[in-house]
Amino acid sequence: MKPKSTKPTFYDIVGMIVGTLFSVVIGFLLGAAFAVGIGVYSQAQNPEDASAGSVAIIGIFTGPLFAFVGGLFGLVSSVSFFMKRRERINAAKRE
Repeated sequence: MKPKSTKPTFYDIVGMIVGTLFSVVIGFLLGAAFAVGIGVYSQAQNPEDASAGSVAIIGIFTGPLFAFVGGLFGLVSSVSFFMKRRERINAAKRE
């Protein structure tokens, strides 16, 4: 059975959206974990200094950065998956 079309189906589009959002969430969680790690580490190094935990603010700002990078990775990987699928369909049509 040969595939009929290389146009993206509903499932392809939903897959790209879900893959991108999944990567954004994972990236944001990694950024949050990084922020907490920086805060705990800096507070452990200087237990007397109340402002040592404020280093975590730098880490907190990395959360959206990690989410952005994760979103780009998810988008690129899902589009790449769709392009490979399209190539397989085109190859099947040529046979």
